[in-house]
Amino acid sequence: MSLLEPGIYRARAVTGELGYTNKGDEQIAVSFEILDQAGFRITWYGSFSTEITGQAKKSPVERTFETLRVCGWSGDDVSDLTGLEQNEVEVVIEINEWEGKESNRVKWVNALGGGLALKNVMPPDAKKAFAARMKGQAIASRKKLEGQGGGTSAGQQTQQRNGGGNQQRSQQPQNRQQPGRRNEPATPEDDDQIPF
Repeated sequence: MSLLEPGIYRARAVTGELGYTNKGDEQIAVSFEILDQAGFRITWYGSFSTEITGQAKKSPVERTFETLRVCGWSGDDVSDLTGLEQNEVEVVIEINEWEGKESNRVKWVNALGGGLALKNVMPPDAKKAFAARMKGQAIASRKKLEGQGGGTSAGQQTQQRNGGGNQQRSQQPQNRQQPGRRNEPATPEDDDQIPF
C-alpha cells in the first residue's frame, strides 16, 4: 500500500476496539476511512494513561476521550463505542519511521474545521480592537492589489450583483439621505461599510 503525504485529511471512524499494548497497558484502536482517498484506512491508537509527561497540558486519557467525543461517541461505557462513526473529522497524518520502514501514523484527530491550534485565542472584544488597529493596513493591502489589477473593487462587485451600473433601485432613490447616514457616497474607508 502506498503512503499518504503528511497533512490534514477528512475522515470518518469506521470501527473501534479495546486492547492492550505490548507492555500490557490498556489502549483503544480506531480505524478511520480517509474520505478523500477511496478505500484508504488508517488506525489511530489512544492510551488510557493518566500520566502527563513532557510539555503536555493534558494526559493521554483526556486526549483519548476528547478524540472519541469528536468522532461522535456519546456514551459513558467505553466497551460500547456506538456512535463512534457519527461525525466527519480531520486527521493529521504524518510519516513514521520504525526499524527502517516508513508508515503513516495518525498524530491528531480534530473536529472538522477545528485543526487550528492557537495557544492563546483572542476574546471577541480584543478581536474588534485589533481589527480596528489593523483596518488601515487591510485597506492599504486591498488598494495595492487593486492597483496591480488583481482585485475587484467593492463598487464593481455591487454593480455586478445589480446587473450593471446603469440600473436605479426602485425602492430607494440614490440621492435620498438615509437616517443615520452621511450623504456622501460610501467608500471602502467608510466605517459603516465594514462588516464587523
